[in-house]
Amino acid sequence: MTARVRIEMHAHTTVSDGKLDPGELVALAAEKQLTGLVITDHDTTEAYTEELRQAAESKGVTLIGGIEASGRTPHDDVHLLGIGVDPRHPALNALTETVKSARLERGREIVGKLQRLGVKLDWEKVEESAGTVMTRPHVAQALMSGGHVSDMREAFDRYLARGADAHVPLRAISASQWMEAIHKAGGLAFLAHPGDWTAHRTIRHLLEIGLDGLEVWHPSHDSTLVEYYRNLADRFGLLTAGGSDFHGRSEAEFDRFGTMGPLAERWTQIQKRLGH
Repeated sequence: MTARVRIEMHAHTTVSDGKLDPGELVALAAEKQLTGLVITDHDTTEAYTEELRQAAESKGVTLIGGIEASGRTPHDDVHLLGIGVDPRHPALNALTETVKSARLERGREIVGKLQRLGVKLDWEKVEESAGTVMTRPHVAQALMSGGHVSDMREAFDRYLARGADAHVPLRAISASQWMEAIHKAGGLAFLAHPGDWTAHRTIRHLLEIGLDGLEVWHPSHDSTLVEYYRNLADRFGLLTAGGSDFHGRSEAEFDRFGTMGPLAERWTQIQKRLGH
């Protein structure tokens, strides 16, 4: 079997909902002897600075522009990985600023709902704990810190997941808008972690609006799903990516970091499409 490339294509920092700051993530990539790192914070590229790029390069790690974008389709909400993007491209930044405001407002609404349910949370403290982008895990962490739930799973099951008492949907930008911005920024758009819950009609829609590939290798995909999505990608001429979806929340995540990159020939196909 062809070897995997030593690249992490799906990782988060404190700029969104990760536990390591961008510099610490680069240091981890160097420690793991990775050759490349794609930071895919939720709906933002603010982790990317020239200083970070130079620090990564000095450690032998190529920093590749990325984002995990929350998009809406006619049927489902999806996450798109933008790989190889220019983090400072105006088309991309315009959308990230819009979503940043929407996420902040959603966080405020969630905390308001929790307060009305009798859960005492201080909005200012929740906001202060967030990075550039407010996400539900920030609220979950506040629930855990306040002793209202025992762990992240309970926070989502009781309060934050779809259908739960304090759930507030994100007013997401359409997948087509994200895809257009990702392409304008020089990147490729992959459907992130499709798992066993993404309807085929959703993938069909994404294909129609310019999807470039699928994230085949992911912690939520067992061998059956990996084979299914790899075959589906080949059937439709799509690229295949893989990443550990690192947040730094457990020892298992540290162990997986950098181990779920695509097979070498698949990475070569991505590089050719990016013009690298």
